[in-house]
Amino acid sequence: MWGAKLKSVGPGRGVWVEAIEQAFGEPLEWQELPGKKATRIVVYSFGVDPSDEAQHDGQHAWMLTKMDRFHAVFANRVKLLASASARDGGDCDSASVE
Repeated sequence: MWGAKLKSVGPGRGVWVEAIEQAFGEPLEWQELPGKKATRIVVYSFGVDPSDEAQHDGQHAWMLTKMDRFHAVFANRVKLLASASARDGGDCDSASVE
């Protein structure tokens, strides 16, 4: 759904991604998925050891914070995109969500 919009080669793409990253509060990694309409959007935590139980509380807190941010940044955008897509007959590619 988002992929086609994000993969479009146009001058507005950078501004669109920049606005999302600004709302998120840090850079995101945008992974194109060749052959798909989707784009994977991720943020990573480095310098942690998932097998170290002493770090689990901090890791879980980090994950919860990031999930809350993803929801805050994307929930309304996805709803608007879905509404625009339905209005345009299911064509997510033509929907515009700022």
